[in-house]
Amino acid sequence: VLNLQKSGNNTPGSFTTMESSEYLGSIAFRGCDDDEFRNGAYIQGITSQAWSDTAAGTYLRFGTTDNSSVTVDERMRIDQNGNVGIGTTAPEEMLHVQDGSISIVRNTADGNDQHLKFYKSRNATDGSHTAVNADDDLGQISWKGSDGDSWVTAAKIIGACEETWDSDSAGSRLEFYTTTSGANSQTPVERLRIDHNGYVGIGTTAPTSKLDVRGTGNDNSRVLKVMGLAASGAESGGYLALACDDNAVMAADHRLGSIAFLGAEDAGSGAGLNTNVEGCNIQGFANQTWS
Repeated sequence: VLNLQKSGNNTPGSFTTMESSEYLGSIAFRGCDDDEFRNGAYIQGITSQAWSDTAAGTYLRFGTTDNSSVTVDERMRIDQNGNVGIGTTAPEEMLHVQDGSISIVRNTADGNDQHLKFYKSRNATDGSHTAVNADDDLGQISWKGSDGDSWVTAAKIIGACEETWDSDSAGSRLEFYTTTSGANSQTPVERLRIDHNGYVGIGTTAPTSKLDVRGTGNDNSRVLKVMGLAASGAESGGYLALACDDNAVMAADHRLGSIAFLGAEDAGSGAGLNTNVEGCNIQGFANQTWS
């Protein structure tokens, strides 16, 4: 054991309370430059508060030296809360990387990939398990920007539970959020959801078909637009394909696809596709057995 001990009292064996920002000790890594030994790297322990019988906050600093330089610069800090800062002296999260990027790299001669994993248990004891409940968030990726005063969440993706989990059930969903411009709001709004069935909802949190698009007004917010951006010509413009493929030859009178026009039958039946009434439709059929 190597103990580095420090007292604010110059008399050996005497004690004076440590003040904030005092050095407790340093491990220096030194080398010779032909003329003298100089520091090349360090690990330093420093007080983060004035000490007492019940308070002794500290942080650790780690420093290295750039090529073509003789100055040791702080590279990483573990603060009094256990937060790790790389490129910052004031980490705001358990891992805070300032003005840099994070890479996850794998070099192996196989098909395996790298993982970024989010874990959630309702048990407060680390490493222990209690089933998550319906609507519990499992993890979130957030994009934040400064509004001049503080960091504001502008967009996010959330993974959440669709049901209470057990050994046979683990229903989940993905939610995608953005913030409207010029809306006098800093609250991200859910725009798209992929539910436990794989149904995709745009403008709805309860999609009832593979793609369920819903608007809120009698304008373009209710439009599903299919646009082609190629140069004008015989094959330009949007293309919406309705296809039927059951791994068998299409026979005469087999339906290829249908476009239905639906409406609510009363004031309370606008909840979704399955509760609305079909008013008319357009259908395409095979006129003969295909070959």
